[in-house]
Amino acid sequence: MTTRHAESFSPIHPRVAANQTILMTTNLKPETIEDIVPAKRTPSNTSGTLITIDPDTGFPDFIIINAAYGTGHTVAEGAVNPDEYRLYKPFIDQQGKDPIVGKQPGSKQRRELYPDDPESPICGEVTDYLDQHHYALTNQQIMRLATLAMAAEEHAREPMEIEWTHDATKDNFTITSAEKILTPLPDRLDPIILSEIHPSPVHSLLCGSAIGSQIIQGEISLISDLSNQDSFRPGSILVTRQVDDSWLPLLEKASGLITDLGGRVCQAATLCRELEIPAILGTTHATHQLKSFQKVTLDCSAPERGVVYRDHLPSLRSVINTDDLFQSRICRSISISSPAQALQWWQLPNAGFGMAQIESIIADDIGVHPMALLRYDEIKDDGLRREIDQLTAPYQTHTDFYIDRLARGIASMAAVALPHPIVVRLNDFTSDRYNHLIDRGIFEPLEHNPKLGRRGADRYLSEDYCKAFELECRALNQARHEMGFTNIAIALPFCRSQREAREVLQTLENNGLTRGRKGLEIHLIAEVPANILLCHEFMQLFDRIDIDLDSLTQMVLSIDPEDSATSKAFDHADPAVMEALRILIEEAHRSGSKVTVFGLLEDHRPTLIDYLVGVGIDAFAFEAGNFVRGSLQLTAAERLYHETIPHNPNTA
Repeated sequence: MTTRHAESFSPIHPRVAANQTILMTTNLKPETIEDIVPAKRTPSNTSGTLITIDPDTGFPDFIIINAAYGTGHTVAEGAVNPDEYRLYKPFIDQQGKDPIVGKQPGSKQRRELYPDDPESPICGEVTDYLDQHHYALTNQQIMRLATLAMAAEEHAREPMEIEWTHDATKDNFTITSAEKILTPLPDRLDPIILSEIHPSPVHSLLCGSAIGSQIIQGEISLISDLSNQDSFRPGSILVTRQVDDSWLPLLEKASGLITDLGGRVCQAATLCRELEIPAILGTTHATHQLKSFQKVTLDCSAPERGVVYRDHLPSLRSVINTDDLFQSRICRSISISSPAQALQWWQLPNAGFGMAQIESIIADDIGVHPMALLRYDEIKDDGLRREIDQLTAPYQTHTDFYIDRLARGIASMAAVALPHPIVVRLNDFTSDRYNHLIDRGIFEPLEHNPKLGRRGADRYLSEDYCKAFELECRALNQARHEMGFTNIAIALPFCRSQREAREVLQTLENNGLTRGRKGLEIHLIAEVPANILLCHEFMQLFDRIDIDLDSLTQMVLSIDPEDSATSKAFDHADPAVMEALRILIEEAHRSGSKVTVFGLLEDHRPTLIDYLVGVGIDAFAFEAGNFVRGSLQLTAAERLYHETIPHNPNTA
């Protein structure tokens, strides 16, 4: 963590001199911390850095902790890929709530240790293999450290960057450095800068922790160390193993940075934020895979995960200003596809996440087919077993890994939505998308038309997948009832019959997700003709109906929008689709239920929004990037039907 533009954190207790570090014992409540004494250099099993705000999006309610083994130098100086833990601050001091909404293990391949002789220099060593693949902190330790961070932030009345160490022999946390953040942070009132590569690339070279929110194209300058810095070309993208303050003159000439090592709260990250250049840290292999003069695109447009692509790819940049948005009597929420996207769009003035997908959590954060975890003992492939063992090493069982990672990913989205609701769509992977997960294709059949095959309710109830669906239910139960995010509602996709609906609802109930318990709402996603023809009967089983406009259009018109031969006839505003929408909305209202529409309805379709307002739609879940345009179309449509626009009484 750099100190170039940081204000030193004044000690909490008057008997601690300003130039001394602070030992804050964690067995005392933060508002009554009294036992604070000057810290001495003591053996430390674990150490790291933390920040009391998300520094790249400005979201104020997250604490981000980076942790590794040994002294604090390796994490602060970006010399190791640390664990990252994310906590939701409002839940930290609430009984019965679990605020840890993210746990991502780092490789932690190296650690520095204090020698027995205090006169000897700090020594380094390779971290034990088992330690590398386990979390450096327990959940209890994460909570205690977060409590200290909250106390420091409350004292300073500003977001803080903190370096800390943990002495396992005394079970003490020591704050060795605490500074206010003076680098400007994004604010909810700021315009939102949207950058995206178009068309979306498929294959990436590297990924790591994203710093900044830009996309740049450039050539690589590979610099092994500062002794050959003269070979750096100004304006190029610096690639090296790690970066600290001594690299500042070089960074000032760079357009971007890629490193093998480092986390989101290290000196390199802070320097790049101050210099306003994008960076991808902790890629592990950048110095081996990239070469000088190589052309690449560095994509930090999404929070958390940055990606390096081959060649110069075209990108679009737009400014989203929400100042012109008016109140609406119709509820406006956002449709999101990942926790990172939830964080990216927290600034939008919305009523929660009207549709949240979990497939990206399974694909990116879990990465392994759930049946490979459940039937691990049947796997004969030793390589596949080693991959699974390495992924699941921090957990007692293979299935604990799946449940916990999925639960915390869902909780992360729910935390950003609070106090508004979030509607979580149950996993709607088709068989071809499951084949991208780690399982070597063992657990998925080859289907000729996956979109009409084993998906949604049919998949959940199938004999060879039902146990995997139970893991998903347990993850939702953990996020909602054990962690405390009761703003989570559940949506059932692709349900062809009432029999399927009843059986899925029973499975949910068997796993602690009873409709109505602690206000739990369960929605039906209307997307197949059976949902239209038997809408009244379906609505006896659900609290609300959510219309997937894209899928409904595909099913009503029997058109695959990805088939170039027929895609021209794919039209959301086709008369048959509009009639289906009218029937669904009117039947739902007769049953006393409200209706949300989501999909690309705002994309050049103002007439469709006019029509939906006219037939009485209750809510829209807009794609995040089109939220402002869709909202403006919505308020224009409302003026056609209402002389006045009272305050919206609905919820998402």
